[in-house]
Amino acid sequence: MKIIDQSVEIITEPNPLNRIELVGRVCWKSEHRITEDSAKPFVAGLIKRGHTSPLEHARVVIPKDHLLFWIIFHEQQVYGIRNRLVVDYDGRTESSIKVNLRDIHSTLYRICGDGLKFDDFFNNVESLPNADDYMTVKFITDIGMSRELIRHRQMSFMELSTRYVNYEDGIEFIKPIGNGANDMFSDEMQFILDVIEAKYINLIQKGWKPQEARAILPLCTKTELYMTGMLSQWKDVFALRESPAAHPQMRNLMELLRVEMKKNNIEVK
Repeated sequence: MKIIDQSVEIITEPNPLNRIELVGRVCWKSEHRITEDSAKPFVAGLIKRGHTSPLEHARVVIPKDHLLFWIIFHEQQVYGIRNRLVVDYDGRTESSIKVNLRDIHSTLYRICGDGLKFDDFFNNVESLPNADDYMTVKFITDIGMSRELIRHRQMSFMELSTRYVNYEDGIEFIKPIGNGANDMFSDEMQFILDVIEAKYINLIQKGWKPQEARAILPLCTKTELYMTGMLSQWKDVFALRESPAAHPQMRNLMELLRVEMKKNNIEVK
């Protein structure tokens, strides 16, 4: 058993396919499988299985002289694209658009159907520059906090899955912050967590699957959550989660995020 502090990291990977793979692998904790050429087959596998939500974690700039510009600009009727599409203007003329890869894929699939080829899709998006109007954050926190964060339904999420991740080698718990935090991890609390860890391992060794044994995991169990949204959407998150009424653990997460944003010259007022 380990007790660790929560932490925050802003994802700066510019390549959209690499970004999707990094975020998408957190569910199974398979980041160790990332190689120089693993992103394309990983993303292709997601699309084949219909798991296209990870594509929302990459947002690109499409210039006016790119074929995709006019396709996306004139095919905004796919559900939700109009709210996520940002058009930049050079005077009165559209100069570029910013859109996430899921919306690009959805639009192309609406037009081409099963005739859409993976290589055509990848070749059209891989070289596009990363947009500057959104942010992806990796939170290492507890399950209780992740449940609060995913209530921001306008955002996109990928989270470590207790269905698939096996904690047989040990469970990590997040150190609490707030009134009585010193008492929460007293000898009695650590004894309880030791018992939970031992019981979990025992269930796994008896043949239980992680998705069955996870029923005994407490809310202070460590999780990893990727959260992506436009900066305008993050503004709403801060308005709620920096409030004095917010949980002390959540306010600490927002403080950590503000520090990382300052380091990366990202501003959300």
